[in-house]
Formats: sequence, structure tokens, C-alpha cells
Amino acid sequence: NSKVAANIVNAILSRDNILFINPVYRFKLIESDPDDNKFVDCAIHSNAKYIVSQDKHFGILRDIDFPKQDRLRIACKAV
Repeated sequence: NSKVAANIVNAILSRDNILFINPVYRFKLIESDPDDNKFVDCAIHSNAKYIVSQDKHFGILRDIDFPKQDRLRIACKAV
């Protein structure tokens, strides 16, 4: 529900180690799903070392030399 979502966002934004990033340049690295680019742009502009994603569209980042973004893929096993 929207109240739970708002509480989660507020909890995240209230942390001291959270930066609000408003990218000034759009790299458009993921052509197969342009909506994913906002995450890549924020990662690049914030100098993030990794992007953690299960999204297959982020795999293209392996083949791009610049700007270099490493993707961590975490395998989850259903219990």
C-alpha cells in the first residue's frame, strides 16, 4: 500500500549515508529497457562501485568499457 511505500522511502532517505542524486547527464547505456537507465545514471554520478540487480538488461554493462560499472548478481534460493 502507498503508506507502507512512503514509510520505506522516508526511512531510507533519513539515513546519514544516503545521497540524493539528480544526474545531469543521461548515458542511455541500456537500450533494451530505457527505464533501467535511471539506476545506471545514478550509480555513475554517485561513483558507486557496484550495481546490485537481478535484471537481465543490466548484463550489457559487462561489455561497456566506459563508464565502467560492475554488476553484482545475487542468487536467491526459494525456501
